[in-house]
Amino acid sequence: MAIQTERRPEVDPPSLWEAAAEVVEAGQQVMLDRVDLLRNEMTHRVDQLREELAHDVTQFAIGTGIVVAANVVAMLGWLLLVAAFVALLHRWMPLDASFATAGGLHVAVGIVLVVLAFQRFRSGAERIARPLDAPSLHGDGRG
Repeated sequence: MAIQTERRPEVDPPSLWEAAAEVVEAGQQVMLDRVDLLRNEMTHRVDQLREELAHDVTQFAIGTGIVVAANVVAMLGWLLLVAAFVALLHRWMPLDASFATAGGLHVAVGIVLVVLAFQRFRSGAERIARPLDAPSLHGDGRG
């Protein structure tokens, strides 16, 4: 029994230029594949960020709506309390004087709160402006 073998046509080995061209072509294909993979990954990440942003904006809008609704309810309650205070004062003084007293108390409390806020902002700005290793103005380690 004789084993028959196929005769393949003889192929010339590639020249140096052909081998170099194949290497360059393979390198280009690898780079294109990597760029395509990176583009797909970036597109996926951008889509994720869009979804997260939409969710965060929705949650922020819901929270803001709740705060606004709570503020409206609180202001209506405060209005009723001030009306009751005016009615109570009206027992001992005229109605105009009762309204003036309630308004004056509100203005006085507002002025006190504004002064306290400015003092707090001023002391915070001084603390931020002074370097950490700078000596204290008071000499006792206080800000």
